[in-house]
Amino acid sequence: MALGGEPRHLGPVGAALHTKLALNQLIASLTHSFSLAMHVVQQAGVEVETFMAILRESALYAPTFDKILAKELADDYSNKSVKGGRTVTILIEPRFPSKKAFFSHQAVSLPNPNQ
Repeated sequence: MALGGEPRHLGPVGAALHTKLALNQLIASLTHSFSLAMHVVQQAGVEVETFMAILRESALYAPTFDKILAKELADDYSNKSVKGGRTVTILIEPRFPSKKAFFSHQAVSLPNPNQ
């Protein structure tokens, strides 16, 4: 799925890289926040489908949530992708091994392409 139909000029060399990194950060933070929210409602005894119904009707909903829901419920933190005709599996250790909410954030400094 493409992010847009037409190519866009983003500026000097490096600007596209920084844009891609920014989009990747949004994906990671969206996935992390969904996982955290799921653990919070599960610990509170809220039915997952009830929570999802409320979420789907809200402005906070992102289609990614439904794509990762089954893996989240199964505590499956693997990431499978096909690279060069072979399947690569990356295992990500869960941040919540006992389903206790835990949040960490690491800032990354990137060089400014305009300097």
